[in-house]
Amino acid sequence: MRYFSCLSESFYYAYLNGPDPFANCTVDNPSLTECVTTVDELGVVDLSHYGIEIPPLEGPGSLGPLGLSDGKRHHALVRGGSNQHPARNIVRHQWTSRMPARSFALVGPGIYVSVPEFTFLQLASRLGFERLVQVGCSLCSSYMISPGTNCIIQRPPLTSPERLSRYLDEARGVRGISAARRALRFIGAGAESPQETNLYLLLRLDKTNGGCGIPGLRFNYEIPVRSGQEALVDRPTRQSFRIDVGIPDEHVGLEYLGKFHDMQVDADRERLNALTAMGERVLQVKFTDLVDPVRADRLCRQFSQLIGAEPARLGPSEQVARAALLDSLFGAGRLIL
Repeated sequence: MRYFSCLSESFYYAYLNGPDPFANCTVDNPSLTECVTTVDELGVVDLSHYGIEIPPLEGPGSLGPLGLSDGKRHHALVRGGSNQHPARNIVRHQWTSRMPARSFALVGPGIYVSVPEFTFLQLASRLGFERLVQVGCSLCSSYMISPGTNCIIQRPPLTSPERLSRYLDEARGVRGISAARRALRFIGAGAESPQETNLYLLLRLDKTNGGCGIPGLRFNYEIPVRSGQEALVDRPTRQSFRIDVGIPDEHVGLEYLGKFHDMQVDADRERLNALTAMGERVLQVKFTDLVDPVRADRLCRQFSQLIGAEPARLGPSEQVARAALLDSLFGAGRLIL
């Protein structure tokens, strides 16, 4: 496995150079080919292109931050044996646990990469709970971050909570399985931006991890315009609205106002007015509402009030966890989109 040496990069799918010794665990998956670049005849997938930020020092084999590598050192997963490799730019890491079938995808001649589900399992023994849930949501999301431009590009999800669950069922007793299963309970699918994922984490994670502990949240669900409501909406051709994060049955949602919303204030106002007239209650959220613990706590209380839930009361240790969560998700160096 390779860990990047720059703080702006992160973990990626482990790769295998050749089918042995994991030949029984591979699957043809040409759809992953577009995610692979060949470097020294080894396949590489950079998860930072999918909005996943994992500090490089959180894993074994990390090269450390800021320039301690020339960018050509690679880390490969092997079944056993020495960590030494004849080529000085390759470091081998052992995987001694049982490996579920179909853990690797063949994406090119002699190039095998971990499928998203195996990537999630690998990270389960290396990351903290909050970061692991973030990775799971990002793997199940409908976007990636364009390399070099930081623009959001829509793409099909790499996996789903259901596929993760089925894979973990095949991985009973494997290292990291308990942490993976615990995180899976909090993973949502269908986010279309990193900040939607982060907003969801603030609301969904339990109090011990700094969140509000609100269940039933969904990403990007549709609110149809029903017969008789045509005169309420912002344009005559409107057939439905999409809500970034919310609880459809409670008719309560949140809309994240990113940078581009500054150029469409009037359109946002008309859209919100239409949703309100249709009986939806939508809170608008900006980045500044999330970086400050006081404002973030107020947002959680407002959402809880709208769904008729008791606001989460944070004890001293939970307040520390909330501050740490906000710093992790929205602190210095994070994308503001």
